[in-house]
Amino acid sequence: MSSLGQRLRQERLQRGLSLEQAAKRTRISARFLEAIEAEEFDKLPGSFFARSFVRQYAAALGLDPEAFDAELGRFEEPVTPPPPPEPAQPRIRVPPIAVSAKARRLALRRWAGSVAAFVLVVLACAVLYTIWQKVRWAPAPQPQPPAAAPSPPATSAPPQPAPFPPPSAPEAPILIHIRASEDAWVRVTSDGRVVFSGVLKPGQTQAFQGRESLSLLTGNAGALQLAFNGRLLGPLGPRGQIRVVEFTPADYRILERKPPAS
Repeated sequence: MSSLGQRLRQERLQRGLSLEQAAKRTRISARFLEAIEAEEFDKLPGSFFARSFVRQYAAALGLDPEAFDAELGRFEEPVTPPPPPEPAQPRIRVPPIAVSAKARRLALRRWAGSVAAFVLVVLACAVLYTIWQKVRWAPAPQPQPPAAAPSPPATSAPPQPAPFPPPSAPEAPILIHIRASEDAWVRVTSDGRVVFSGVLKPGQTQAFQGRESLSLLTGNAGALQLAFNGRLLGPLGPRGQIRVVEFTPADYRILERKPPAS
């Protein structure tokens, strides 16, 4: 049986497609397609994108992507076992010291006062940290459009309800994949409509499409990896920084956004 890369290459040649034509059809760079056909998977940007690119390439050539699942199992990232627990430290037994009842009551009062003060300090720090996190990660308020002037009542037929928007095309000119390495708040707007707003957990991935424009707002730029139409992007910024990435079918740009004033 021919290998995965050979089957994809033979199917492309039978359809009379060059690597550049296949890259335009799949929106994956010709360099990555050539690496897939040569089975040089170490040249692809990580196991997640390798699996995604192979399935997209197979679908674009009219093949069933599920037929490649068995061979795609090799792209699963190995699970690193947790480190062994540290050996328990030996306990040192101290012989009891005889003290009077009065001294014990005095020591107990001092200990209770110290514990109460420590608990109050911990609670105060927790409240301040929660408030700071909400202020830091809260999205900037959206400007409200000016209220329209009241129009005189129309004498014609009552207005008809707005039609439902047409369904999106199965393949849009803009396609991004997002992968988080740690907790990161993300909001994605596609063609002027918010399609996602929430926190991505470590290892979680999401894919979004857009026809004319797509915008990504994140509160932790250093925790995200992005691929735009099959092309892996560079770092968006350092950890904990707010960034806005705007995409069009032809290009993208990364903008820095200041946090709201506290």
